[in-house]
Parts: sequence; structure tokens; C-alpha cells
Amino acid sequence: ECREWISNIPSRGYRFNGRVSREEIDTSVVPRTRMAAPSFTALPARLTELVGREADVATVIESLSAHRLVTLAGPGGIGKTSVAIRSAERLQQTRGTQVAFVDLSPLISNDHVLSTMARALGAAPDLPDTIQAITQCLVGRDMLLVIDNCEHVVESLARPVMALLTALPGLRVLATSRETLRVSGEWVLRLSPLAVPDDEGIPLTEALQWPAVRLLVGGAEAGGAGQVNESQGPLLARIARQLDGIPLAIELVAARLGGQSARDLAPRLDGHIRLFSISNRGGP
Repeated sequence: ECREWISNIPSRGYRFNGRVSREEIDTSVVPRTRMAAPSFTALPARLTELVGREADVATVIESLSAHRLVTLAGPGGIGKTSVAIRSAERLQQTRGTQVAFVDLSPLISNDHVLSTMARALGAAPDLPDTIQAITQCLVGRDMLLVIDNCEHVVESLARPVMALLTALPGLRVLATSRETLRVSGEWVLRLSPLAVPDDEGIPLTEALQWPAVRLLVGGAEAGGAGQVNESQGPLLARIARQLDGIPLAIELVAARLGGQSARDLAPRLDGHIRLFSISNRGGP
């Protein structure tokens, strides 16, 4: 043990008295520093119950097991986003699948598709090769990428999606769009409206067997309409049929039932153009 680490040598200066040893390090066995896991944009939380779509969710999950690119197609308001989110949630809960969510609805230009995807996937959006940056973030991962509202930028989206699927064997994509991507390997599921009663003149108990009526009644009660009684069954069945079982239209009309009776509202829905006067302040 050294008692005096530094001594002063006259006419020479200071001297370190400790013993020094040198060790060669084998760099081949030094563990590599792991990169931090990218931060993915999470699925948006649903604020209401998904009604009448369990069979559709099961079909989406089954399709994703067999196909790496599934497009959920259908007209606006049919419920594509809700079904896609519920399907992804189910995969997270039952299989522990990593999920990232990309919402393309705010885009007004095709120019920002790649940068929006990069931000949602935790990659730098401003690198010269954005596809390569995304690939580096996702390499070696088994994950599901949910891309929502693709129709208005579908021309700029198809090639990046194909490039990522080619480079990343563990990646699966679930897209929602009014228009299909029309690329190799795409599996298209067309979402149908909610089932509506065959007959309008039925009591409420029987009408509630139909998903469109259940959604209408649930939305009306949540909107302050109070508890619906048995005599309103025929009117509610009529409204569900008038709205063709389209979930968004049903939700908008259900909100109106909080301040307007079904008897007054039903005759006003013969023309769908009247739906434009009904809005949801929290919706897009």
C-alpha cells in the first residue's frame, strides 16, 4: 500500500508513487449499447362502447393473422376507425402485440405523409431517407401499424407501405380508407352498415335486438333523452332504417333526441341532406 502518493523530487518536480498496471480489453466481448426503444403513438382511447361490431373485429383479427396488409374499406361514417382501433386493442390485450397509430386525417397535402408516419413511429422525420429511418426504428420488431384515414393521400402512401412491409418481415399494417391502396398483397375487408330492423312496426324489446337501434337508444339516453319506453320502439326502428344503419349518422341523430322527440324527428330525416345541419363539436 502506498503511503505517499505524490512526492516532490528536488530539481526534477513531482512524482506519482502509485503502481500502474495496463490491461488489454478484448473488444469482441464488450456488450453493445442497446438503442432506446422508439416511442410509438398510442391508440386513441374510445369514449363510447362499440356496438354491433364484434363479428367485424373478429374478422379483422383473423385476416391480420393470414395477411400482412389489411385495408378496412367503406364509406364515411361507417365506423372503420372504431373497428380498427378495437381490433388493435384486442391484439394488444390477448397477444401483447406492439401497436402504433398514424392518423392521416389532418393532412391537406401528400407531401407530409412520410414525416407524419415517422413521428408516429418514433423516427426522425427530417432525415434524407425517411423510409430508412423508420426501418431502423422497427427492425426486429413484431408489431401492428394502424394507418387511419388514408383515402385522400393514398397515392403517396402505397409505395412507403410496400417498402416497409418488404424491409420488415415482422410488420403488419391495418389501414382504414374509403379507397383501397391497390397494391400487391393487400387484403380488403368492406365494412357494412349496422343491421337494421326488417319491420318498423315492432316493440322496443324486439327492436333492441338490432345493433342500429341499440346504438340509437344508447346515444339518446346519453344525450339526455331519458329512459326510452316500449311505445317508442316503432319510431326508433324507423329512424334506424332511415339512416341506413350508418353509425355516424345514428350517433348524430341520437344526440338530437335529447332535445327533440322521436315522433318529431323521424319525419325530418326522409332527406339525408338534413343531416348536414346536425354536428358533433368534438368530431372532425
